[in-house]
Amino acid sequence: MTNTNKKTILVTGGSGYIAMFIMIALLKKGYRVRATLRTMSRQEEVKKMMAQGGISDFTDLDFVQTDLTKEEGWSQAMTGVDSVIHVASPTPLQRPDADDLMVKMAVDGVKFVMKAAKKAGVKRVVLTSASGAVLAGHKDHPEIFTEKDWTNLDAPINAYQRSKTMAEMEFWKLAEACGIEGASVLPTAVMGPILGNDFSHSSAAIKNMFEGKMPRLLNLAFDYVDVRDVADLHLLALEKNEAIGQRFIATSGQNITYKKQAEFLKKEFGTKAKKYLLM
Repeated sequence: MTNTNKKTILVTGGSGYIAMFIMIALLKKGYRVRATLRTMSRQEEVKKMMAQGGISDFTDLDFVQTDLTKEEGWSQAMTGVDSVIHVASPTPLQRPDADDLMVKMAVDGVKFVMKAAKKAGVKRVVLTSASGAVLAGHKDHPEIFTEKDWTNLDAPINAYQRSKTMAEMEFWKLAEACGIEGASVLPTAVMGPILGNDFSHSSAAIKNMFEGKMPRLLNLAFDYVDVRDVADLHLLALEKNEAIGQRFIATSGQNITYKKQAEFLKKEFGTKAKKYLLM
């Protein structure tokens, strides 16, 4: 166990898939963790999922209620905090103004977190961004993308890509203005163990495929990354001075098609795996 002198780390979006594994990694390294939740009734559910990930002692875990749409609660959440890992991000909503609202929630959330962090004297904030803040909206681009690339906001990109891009841009602007050490982690499609009802969209696709809930397999491919590697990268960004001011794309570097995934399921599970029409 690393000697962290029991530093307290605030992790936003504590019931989320990536946040869950970050919290598990932090507790295993000896940190105190404060997790934000929109609904405090989920505390025991979160603990049960973390227990599936190997946590048995929750002495160093506490919860606080916050909301990305409201400034109230964030100052309280920052009390006694040494550093912040801001994972919370809005998910798509089924309503006419959903796209604009999603972007507003993501950007406002960054503003609330950074303002409260500055007021509390927090030294470092690590942001969970996404590869969608790098890859989208480019008609002509070299084969390899790097952390120097940004999604083209002038292109017809989707609300998730726009929200992640604009939120990260706001993060870097405020990190400089507030004198906060910043770092961002940009995962590609996230996969890994399922601990409970909250898991990644990529894991959900595999689950649907295995259960026969996907009517056909589209000819699509994605770069994947293990959620445990994503969590470890967040901790490195939190602990290493070399990470200050840097963006880190989290990826295995392997582009895997749905067809390849289906072939793997067939190999591992045989007749238990469902059959699909390939498109």
